[in-house]
Amino acid sequence: MKNQILMKIILICVLLFLTGAVYAQNDPFNTADSGDFTTGQRWLTWALNSLPPGGIGSYVIMQDEVGGTTQLIMRIVSDVLMATGFVYRYSSGEFNSLSLYADNKGKVDEQKMMTGSIIMAVGEALLTVQIIYNIVRSSTYNTSSFDTTAWNISVFPSRNGSIDKVQLSYTLRF
Repeated sequence: MKNQILMKIILICVLLFLTGAVYAQNDPFNTADSGDFTTGQRWLTWALNSLPPGGIGSYVIMQDEVGGTTQLIMRIVSDVLMATGFVYRYSSGEFNSLSLYADNKGKVDEQKMMTGSIIMAVGEALLTVQIIYNIVRSSTYNTSSFDTTAWNISVFPSRNGSIDKVQLSYTLRF
């Protein structure tokens, strides 16, 4: 149990370090706004999305319904899976002194314990995916990835009033 908690803490620290490293490569030593949101807004979005039930920062800060709903669904499903797995393990008699479902001889139902462990592992994997998605979505989401000011459309009429030519141009900016 202690090893699992330690591994989760290490995983979270590595993910935070990698997120910082990716951000530093894209915007070295610069705390200027990135895209539509400031660095502080992105950190706040990440922090709020980390709280149960998940996705709150995407809804409140970024008004990102797709990202918020995705995180909300992943978080609720992972929580339900982990709770269901725990109930299966609890009812297997693994915790004999606490279990209400242990048989009179104090035996452990190995099948229920294994099923509960698998269900909990799937829930934890989904929670890990939600955490990674939260980091990536909070740091990369922009509301306007399509620059409408770069496009220009021109309509040229002919002498009789009909449309003679339509020209579409794009300005590339660096």
